[in-house]
Amino acid sequence: MSNGESNSVEQITKVVSHVKDGLLAIYYCDNEEKASEVRRQNGTVIHRTGSIPDGIIKEYYSNGTVRKSVEFKDGFEHGLCVEYYPGGETFEECHYRRGVLHGPSKTYRQDGLLWMETNYKNGRLHGPFTGYFDNGSVEIRTEYINGSLHGSYIAYDKQGFVMEEGTFVKGRKQGTYRVYHYTGHPSRIEKYKQGILVCCEEFDED
Repeated sequence: MSNGESNSVEQITKVVSHVKDGLLAIYYCDNEEKASEVRRQNGTVIHRTGSIPDGIIKEYYSNGTVRKSVEFKDGFEHGLCVEYYPGGETFEECHYRRGVLHGPSKTYRQDGLLWMETNYKNGRLHGPFTGYFDNGSVEIRTEYINGSLHGSYIAYDKQGFVMEEGTFVKGRKQGTYRVYHYTGHPSRIEKYKQGILVCCEEFDED
């Protein structure tokens, strides 16, 4: 006899509506209400009843397509989360650990091209960050530590030429920061000390 049913992952439907105090979410499994909660707009839970079972929670657009699918375990979003555009195209793939963003994250444009690629640690941006133009070329390449820019920062134009480059330390510019004309020649060279501009030299476009 097959034991597929006992090993199957629970499929939970989440229905969200606006109420006076914020957002009401009702969780269903096999068309049976399992839990409900009211949250303020900032995410704070005001009231909760029932228990959300472990499984995969899905939210839907009014047109019936899936808006969001996320793994749920021990009362928290935990695991892979995928959000979709109304047409069904993937918008974002990210990971949660006990209710907070933790791990790699990718955001896509509606045509399927990669838009942003980053990483989270305990709910904060942490690690390499890459942003892309709508033609697929790199727009920004930088790094974060605990939610703040920290490390090299390079911004490009759509043709791949460097437009800005410098270094951040704990969210503040540090050292030499260069800005370029579209010709590739320097437009401005700035010097920073702990985020404070100490000198700046500007150049005409040749």
